[in-house]
Amino acid sequence: MAHNTQTLEEKIEAIRASYASGLDDRLGELKAAADLVVQGDLDEDVSRALSVLHFQAHSLAGSAPSFGFEALGNASRKLELFCQSLTDHDQPLSIHKRQETAGYLDSVLQCHDPRARAGQRG
Repeated sequence: MAHNTQTLEEKIEAIRASYASGLDDRLGELKAAADLVVQGDLDEDVSRALSVLHFQAHSLAGSAPSFGFEALGNASRKLELFCQSLTDHDQPLSIHKRQETAGYLDSVLQCHDPRARAGQRG
């Protein structure tokens, strides 16, 4: 029985490691969308990027805690909710809102920084 438990634990760790190895790409996509929201010139492009950013943040907020990345999930949830508040108003983004978007993104990225995760599993 102990062998089965160890095998299950190894499988879970392998799944978690696979998820973790894909985080750099997922966060890169998140950053690209956020950069367009923050720096974009055309309202249509910014709106589209905001939708992508909202979806990606939602996805991370739901999946990250399942794989041991609680802080990343929490920061992603805050970014998701902020994006939702922006899309609910459907108005051009002010410079202040763009800066806030960058701040929320920074919080998400810091959670994945290995130095910031010293006390976190992963």
